[in-house]
Amino acid sequence: MSLLGAWRAKLEEYAQLRISLVKLSLIERSAKLMGAIMFGFIIMCLGFGVLAFMGFGLMQVLTQAFDSAIAGAFCMAGIFLLLVGLVVLSRKNIVARIAALFISVLTADDDDFNDKRSENKEP
Repeated sequence: MSLLGAWRAKLEEYAQLRISLVKLSLIERSAKLMGAIMFGFIIMCLGFGVLAFMGFGLMQVLTQAFDSAIAGAFCMAGIFLLLVGLVVLSRKNIVARIAALFISVLTADDDDFNDKRSENKEP
């Protein structure tokens, strides 16, 4: 019976490991999704307010520098296009950082679970 008990224990451990793998996979996917959503939300909230006021102020400075309101507006449009390009180029890095944050938050309790399991095992 001890051989069957050992096999049963190994199968239970294997099943637990597979369940943990599926959970971690779901956490990773959901964290990437939440990272992308948070990235979009942060860009919308902060970007609209800051860029609008900064754009109007800088457009006034450029209007005085170029002596033309149209030239100042087009120059500001070019600056905004450069900023959008920088954000698009760095989006993978930003999403990866936010995803890593969510993964660390969602898996923080796993260490406690592993400690309790190791305490229950006999040496």
